Amino acid sequence: MKKKNPLLVPELREMLAAGESKALRDFCESGHPAVIAELLSALSSEEAWTVLRQADNHPLRSKIFSHLDEDMQVEIVGSLRRNEVAHLLAEMSPDDRVDLFKQLPESLRESVLPALAQAEREDIRRLSAYKEGTAGAVMTSDYATLSQQLTASQAIERLREVAPAKETIYYAY
Repeated sequence: MKKKNPLLVPELREMLAAGESKALRDFCESGHPAVIAELLSALSSEEAWTVLRQADNHPLRSKIFSHLDEDMQVEIVGSLRRNEVAHLLAEMSPDDRVDLFKQLPESLRESVLPALAQAEREDIRRLSAYKEGTAGAVMTSDYATLSQQLTASQAIERLREVAPAKETIYYAY
């Protein structure tokens, strides 16, 4: 495993050994999910998941998890119970969920699918059908929609309501 940020590892391991769940939760909430994931990448997959489990906020846990490298994601998911995997996948963005799903062993994919909501299962099946290297393989099904009858002011207000939960908003037609 590549050690990306070994300076914080001793402190994280001390918190893990002492069972300092509040300190670990605060750590998860202390920065951008990508930064936290980079710091966690210096730990073993078991240690990283132990830290992530302390995040009470499931969407935050999934956001941090989404920024881990795929090998660590697969290792972590391989050690989890089916319902834990389903909760984690359910909170991930659709394109990240499909990328991870494609990396999982066939037996794990087949056991996890029934534990997901029908909409998520269909989304996974639809997005994973696209071949790698195509536009469909990199798209997301998580987007905002606007009614044609909205004024510009109403459209902006609508985007302010829904856009924080969406992955990216570049254009509004």
